[in-house]
Amino acid sequence: MKFMSIRDFRSRPIRNDLASDPEIVLTANGQPVAVVSAVEPDTVEDELVALRRARARVAIDRMRAQAKACGLDKMTMDEIDAIITDVRRKRRAGK
Repeated sequence: MKFMSIRDFRSRPIRNDLASDPEIVLTANGQPVAVVSAVEPDTVEDELVALRRARARVAIDRMRAQAKACGLDKMTMDEIDAIITDVRRKRRAGK
């Protein structure tokens, strides 16, 4: 995986870089801010769907890890239902 500053990205074409390395991480002040990925014209939508699914999977994995770290993975369905009921009741009451 290649890293490139946004300044370099603006000043030079990256088509040749993408031919040799299909993903380039763009950086600003040394920190990653975006990923540029090579795609084919007929697979753009499929690539975007796959990227969104991968992001969702990572988000779910993080939520599960956080829940486990807090001990929330041991809650029963009755406890979960009670919390949901309480939150809904408070929303209806305007709190």
